[in-house]
Amino acid sequence: MGSIMVRYSAHGNHSRSGQQPVLRSDMAAYNASNYVGHSARRPKNHKRRNIIIVVVVAVILILGCSGVALAMSAKDAKADAEVLMDQGKTLVTQLKEGDKTGAGKTATELSATAKKLNDTVGSPLWAAATLIPVYGSDIAQVRTIASVADTLCAKAVTPLINALPAEGLSGIVVDGGVNVEAVEDMLTPLGAEYPTIHDCAEQVAKMGDSHLDQLKEPVQTVKGLVGTLDTVSEYASELSHLLPGMLGADGEPAHYLVIAANNAEPRSTGGMAGSFGIMTVEDGKMSMGDFVGSETAPRPDTGEAALPLTDEELLIFGKRVGMDMRDVGYIPNFPRVAELQKAIWESSGNTEVDGIVMLDPVFLQRILALTGGVTTSNGTVVDGTNAAQILMNEVYLRYGDENEIQDAFFAEVASAALDQVLGNLGEVDLAKLLEVVNNSLDDRRFYIWMANPEEEAIVTKLGAAGLTSVSETEPVAGIYFGAASGAKSFWYLDADAQVSEGRKNADGSMSYDVTVTFSNTLNDAAASDMSWYITGEAAIKRSVSDMHLDVYLYAPAGGSISNMQTNGYFFDSSYFGGEWYTTPGPDEMTKASYNGNEVWYGITGINGGESTTISYTVTTSPKAETSLQIDMTPLANEAL
Repeated sequence: MGSIMVRYSAHGNHSRSGQQPVLRSDMAAYNASNYVGHSARRPKNHKRRNIIIVVVVAVILILGCSGVALAMSAKDAKADAEVLMDQGKTLVTQLKEGDKTGAGKTATELSATAKKLNDTVGSPLWAAATLIPVYGSDIAQVRTIASVADTLCAKAVTPLINALPAEGLSGIVVDGGVNVEAVEDMLTPLGAEYPTIHDCAEQVAKMGDSHLDQLKEPVQTVKGLVGTLDTVSEYASELSHLLPGMLGADGEPAHYLVIAANNAEPRSTGGMAGSFGIMTVEDGKMSMGDFVGSETAPRPDTGEAALPLTDEELLIFGKRVGMDMRDVGYIPNFPRVAELQKAIWESSGNTEVDGIVMLDPVFLQRILALTGGVTTSNGTVVDGTNAAQILMNEVYLRYGDENEIQDAFFAEVASAALDQVLGNLGEVDLAKLLEVVNNSLDDRRFYIWMANPEEEAIVTKLGAAGLTSVSETEPVAGIYFGAASGAKSFWYLDADAQVSEGRKNADGSMSYDVTVTFSNTLNDAAASDMSWYITGEAAIKRSVSDMHLDVYLYAPAGGSISNMQTNGYFFDSSYFGGEWYTTPGPDEMTKASYNGNEVWYGITGINGGESTTISYTVTTSPKAETSLQIDMTPLANEAL
């Protein structure tokens, strides 16, 4: 497995020393004697102690003689809360198992328990208890959680369960596609309640840190769950009117260009576009057409880019990104890549497409692990254990320089794998399928782009668009790379990125030291037995195992890169230049700008057994609220 290692420094919050509260399982901990006793164990401070005593007495006067009643009520609330948690776990299990009947019964019970809990802690007695110093805020949190739970059970959970098809979640995804009617039935009530759900999410988000250890984990759990439900509800409100068109259910079929990328010849987005096929979706039913190989990929007949390229694009990436579908991926921003690919595809008279889906062999391998493998016409079994290695390495070792046979094999496997996936969707565990999709979106092995701006907006919100960083508050530095010369040897490329602990600057920004190392694990002896199609035949190769790599280093939005240092072999403009390729400057790495982001780019050559190391400092925007993250082009040899 390749080694993309991204290390971040954790910045945890430290609790105030000397303040370990006495914890009890019920509200009796708020009894005046217990509170005073807890305070008395602190270092002697008579003045402070007297103030605390006065406050406690005042609270007692407010509560009257209700201390015992409050304690009893707390025990009831605690019991109801435990029942609520157990019912929630049961509901999740039933949904995963497709038990709609059981889930419906549990949802009803869950709603009743949530109402009972809310009625208990919503009483005037509990309202008065929020006045207790320090721990009153914890009581207020309990009241908020109970109120939110009651509302969400009534407005979201119960309607959602009622809208499920008879088969449960498994009835949403069926063999051949998506049950559009079932999805619409679920989206409609959830989307309609978005204002209410969003209000609940805002209430929960405003809750501060808990003083009681018993509350800390539940509060964070509730925040996460309600936040997720808020997001899902927002998507539902938008998708309810967009989904029919996206799934070809509004009277017209939808057509999507499916691109199988090959990371053995990398591009910034992942891999070179290796084969192409049209997926037609009608009333949710998906069918794949035949795939064509990269050698037959369309190109504009005019000799000009299919869409106008910016001066920045021509400088950093070259004219090739507007001319050749195999090369558009040097741009790491997939929405722009897809826009150009659509234009190139349609410029040759091909089917007009409503969107583009790009996936790589690692994604196919992950999916085949769920659906089962396929057998090609030559008897090769491709499954959830070997798809990546067969498609990105073995096919080239097996067929040498017979690129037409290689292309045909690649296209056959991609087509058969997708047919297998679509034909067995109904048998796949939906939770596992979503996990594969989410993981593949996160590590740039699966992308979706929609030509309709409204549909693309929801795809972006879902995190499927493959955008480069645009957030100043959540800084992301990009490390992207692509093959600088045609070769399939990058199965043997490793990349490692290390990030130091951040340093706070006077303007509020943070600075991090970043070191990225590219290593060529191939050697001359092994490369000598490989065809030129694998190793490449560029005239500037210094050895048979030499790799040539375009490197693009992106600063986070609103940030910058400084202190650039390199260790390795780099090409200058005398080797690569002109309008077709990346145009390097006189130094190893050249500073430029793309869409407002600072970018440094260069071309390195890496002999077998050697490495190129680039070290630099990344400074975030002063608006940054989170630690620096790294977004990196995925490697070929990271199978799973």
